Amino acid sequence: MSVENLIASRNPIKIWIAARYFYRIGDPIITDELYEQYTKLLKEHPNTKKVLHEYFIRTYDEDPIPFGLLQEFGIKADDSLIKAKSFSQDPEYGRYFDALNEDKSLSCRAVVSYEEAWEFFKKYRELKKDLMISLKMDGINTKSIYSNGKLKLSLSRGRSSESFDFTEQTKLVLPSSIPLNKKDLKITGESFVTYEGVSKLRSDIDNTKYKTCKSSAISLLRVRHDLEYYKFLKTVVFAAEGLATTLAKTFDTLNESGFNVVPHKLIKWEEIPDDFERFKVWAKSEIFDYMWQFGEKMPSDGVVVEVNDLTFFGEQKDQYSDRQIALKFEQWSFNTYTGIVRNILWRQNRVHASIRVEIEPMETVDGCTAQFINVFNPAILISNHIRIGSLIHFERNSDAVNILIQNDRLKDGKVNGVIVKGNESS
Repeated sequence: MSVENLIASRNPIKIWIAARYFYRIGDPIITDELYEQYTKLLKEHPNTKKVLHEYFIRTYDEDPIPFGLLQEFGIKADDSLIKAKSFSQDPEYGRYFDALNEDKSLSCRAVVSYEEAWEFFKKYRELKKDLMISLKMDGINTKSIYSNGKLKLSLSRGRSSESFDFTEQTKLVLPSSIPLNKKDLKITGESFVTYEGVSKLRSDIDNTKYKTCKSSAISLLRVRHDLEYYKFLKTVVFAAEGLATTLAKTFDTLNESGFNVVPHKLIKWEEIPDDFERFKVWAKSEIFDYMWQFGEKMPSDGVVVEVNDLTFFGEQKDQYSDRQIALKFEQWSFNTYTGIVRNILWRQNRVHASIRVEIEPMETVDGCTAQFINVFNPAILISNHIRIGSLIHFERNSDAVNILIQNDRLKDGKVNGVIVKGNESS
């Protein structure tokens, strides 16, 4: 049996869980559109919503490797970490590995309006807490450990033994030695391939496999490529546990030690306006426009805002902490496009009918080709008067998935100045 057998099984839960694993190792087995369709259906059904709750509240990096599921279909799981752990000649390997997996990574709550952002900034202005803004990199999370100044181990973000060992490839990107002689210094960053590098990989190796800066980084970190391609692999770091009590000092020390540090800027609490209207003007200039000078050149999907004081933990719920947020609007609003419908694809499942619209192929800003948009059910198709030859509006979200925009969402986008790309200039 094989991946083909898995797909042929038509079991949405098994396909969806396997799809997350294969995307994690940089080898997708279904399209982004189909994955999004499965996700929507599984979240809407009360039984599967309950069974898959843990999957819905974590990233695919933190999923356990589905050994049993893969074995059921005769698929061999990637056991690169297990092999590395078994054959490592370093007697301290286990300690380094355990140290990197002591803490679960937290996610940033997405904020998509000035009103939501104002509540966060207002709160910490009143608490007199300085804030650090930094570019939210759109890459693969990488955690590394240095002992007495030497790089010992690099892993993907994961849960215990489910992390992938990136050490050999990471040594081509991160400093192999640093002037910080701490015993176990844990450093976290995001790895990505530059836009130029993605084009190079596509033209030289495979024009379908290397889709984005993030997926290309997964490929280069997991599988050794020719040395020439690693000049396009970059890792920017944004955390170093126990290095300092503030983010500002942490970033300064990391920069002085030879790391590429995430673009950032310290905001003193006194600088934050105490009036909402003035806050909007200030935030546009001092946060969004300032950070866009970096975001325009590097793959990013927002701006992280967090309390500069690392001794302040705030409140935590699920995988989120209220000491930080991710701003995902203004220049980081999802890209919006207009396409022309050339076919309507209908599939009747056992319970639901699913609808996909095929449009005239068009290139999106992430360098991919958009050709299909999920409509999900016939009612949406009818209410939006979508037929062959119609103009259809969709947005490209951070997971490279095309989402139909309709009704108030489309009106709001145009009023708020979202650029609609494609065949309509409005």
